[in-house]
Amino acid sequence: MDKYYVNTYYVFKQLSTRRMAIMKNVTIALDEKTLAAGRSYAQSSGTSFNALIRSLLRQTVVNPDSASRLREFFSVADRARPNAHGRRWSRDSLYANH
Repeated sequence: MDKYYVNTYYVFKQLSTRRMAIMKNVTIALDEKTLAAGRSYAQSSGTSFNALIRSLLRQTVVNPDSASRLREFFSVADRARPNAHGRRWSRDSLYANH
């Protein structure tokens, strides 16, 4: 079991000129490698690390339907038994007629 403390405090986020959202700020403990990889991924995706974490939590906890659909897709793909009946092709031959 992790022996880290989680601290929370409120953050106000400006949504528009008339609307604000009250959000809780959460402190988490991550190892350096995970933190660096997360920041790098967020930057290459054009987002912040915080926005990345929010999005991942929303997808897996708040809207689990999208996560379950993705898991189901990969489950079906893993069980599929494709059979090309011995035929082989190359990328060039696939696009030759186009």
